[in-house]
Amino acid sequence: MRVALTFDADMTAGMRQAVLDGEAVHYDRRIISLLRQTGTRATIFVTGLWAETYPDEVRSFAADPLLEIANHSWDHRAFRSPCYGLPALTSDTDRRRQINRAAASIRRLSAVSTMYFRYPGGCHGDSDVALVREESHVPVQWDVISGDPFQDRPSVIVRNVLSSVNPGSIIVFHLNGSPNAPGTYAALRSLVPELKSRGYEPVTLTELLKERARPPHLSPATPRVRLL
Repeated sequence: MRVALTFDADMTAGMRQAVLDGEAVHYDRRIISLLRQTGTRATIFVTGLWAETYPDEVRSFAADPLLEIANHSWDHRAFRSPCYGLPALTSDTDRRRQINRAAASIRRLSAVSTMYFRYPGGCHGDSDVALVREESHVPVQWDVISGDPFQDRPSVIVRNVLSSVNPGSIIVFHLNGSPNAPGTYAALRSLVPELKSRGYEPVTLTELLKERARPPHLSPATPRVRLL
């Protein structure tokens, strides 16, 4: 029973400035260490600004067979509004630039050509699906929400995941750590062994999706997975 653990590495211009000023980190290194120590595969959706802020980490991800890098836009602006208070893009030209600028940054830093794209906040319109595909990416959402943003109770995150996970699930977490995702690492310390004990095998998105002859939203076996 395969599932995909996915992690969004969010970075806005304000978040980047806070890192440069020494006021924040926005990267919980313990999460990647845990994945490596437990031999757990995962896909990391990286914003271009995050890649520019942590270039050595992006290169490290690219060199690690456990990890897969995907595209999460350039600076985490919403494709559609309202979207959790994120500033919204107002034109398709800007939306395409968000995809391509992030892809170019990731490729320059790591030699990885990203295949998958995730909308900031998950917010998008019907036309954005075609737009992302036109830019040579597959838009991928999730069907299991960990609820880790600003959640400092790991038990809540664990409960959210275990109550919703199914074979073929795509689970969304965040890589940022405190203050944006303070409970993720602690939750994963319980979740990773528990998922495996229940017979789930965490794999990358590519490994999960290549098994499917049809997109998950057309497959009766996995109706809730949001591959758009």
